[in-house]
Amino acid sequence: MPYDPDETHDTLSDFCQQLVDRGGVIQRETLTAAANDHLGFMIATFAARQLDQLHAIGYLIIGESPAQAGILARTMLEGFALLYWAHANPDRALRWRAYSLVHDLKVLREKQAAGDPLDPKHEPELLDRLRRDAQMFLKKRAKQNVTDEVLGNPSSYQDVWHVGDDGAKLTISAIIKTLDEEDGPKLREMYGSLSKYVHWGIEGLAPHLSRTPSGYSIDLQSEPRDALTAMAMGFQACMQTFLLLTVHFGLDTEQKNLSGIKNEYVRELSGVLSPAD
Repeated sequence: MPYDPDETHDTLSDFCQQLVDRGGVIQRETLTAAANDHLGFMIATFAARQLDQLHAIGYLIIGESPAQAGILARTMLEGFALLYWAHANPDRALRWRAYSLVHDLKVLREKQAAGDPLDPKHEPELLDRLRRDAQMFLKKRAKQNVTDEVLGNPSSYQDVWHVGDDGAKLTISAIIKTLDEEDGPKLREMYGSLSKYVHWGIEGLAPHLSRTPSGYSIDLQSEPRDALTAMAMGFQACMQTFLLLTVHFGLDTEQKNLSGIKNEYVRELSGVLSPAD
């Protein structure tokens, strides 16, 4: 559908700033959660990062780096997809938190290799916790014989926390496909579009290339849609994350405030930013 890039840019910038301001207010709320509320801890942590990254997208666009803003927006969508996936089964939030044990094991082995002084009680305590809480991250072959030697070897574990219920490693792309039907199709389409640039494919770089009498030129600022897509993707990922936060922590008034911003956004911009346009 026809649109004015400059007008759309200003409108998107305004919505992003509204969300940054509202998110800042929400972050100053005192969030009360039980120690075993792993999903609440995950949502609050992800929301803080999403807000910081949406703010950074604004600075990148002001600095005329829209393609880099798109890369950042893509990571925001990945973060929301992971959170959405965990929200569908709260046990997955425990996986996110428990994977810190695998990280602790890697750090322990690095310190031992470097000859750093260590508390002798640390390793056996860590092995006990790995046995209790981290066996889900073991690779298939390691699960066949779970000894202290296996548990204490960092290479026994998957290199990501997002594993399926069967313990198999899941890709971000597979998790992106689980996004719901309200926002999922457009976000998946935007994610695929930006992935072409992130992965250094010629298809992703082609819009920035042009022939000249002497050969070719490249201009990473030449596509105004890059900035629009980055802001739109960043806004939606951050908005959905904060909506999850307000629902989880019972912040009814803030949920209504966010829903009002989102509804106005949809009215003004729905259909304008489809990558197929």
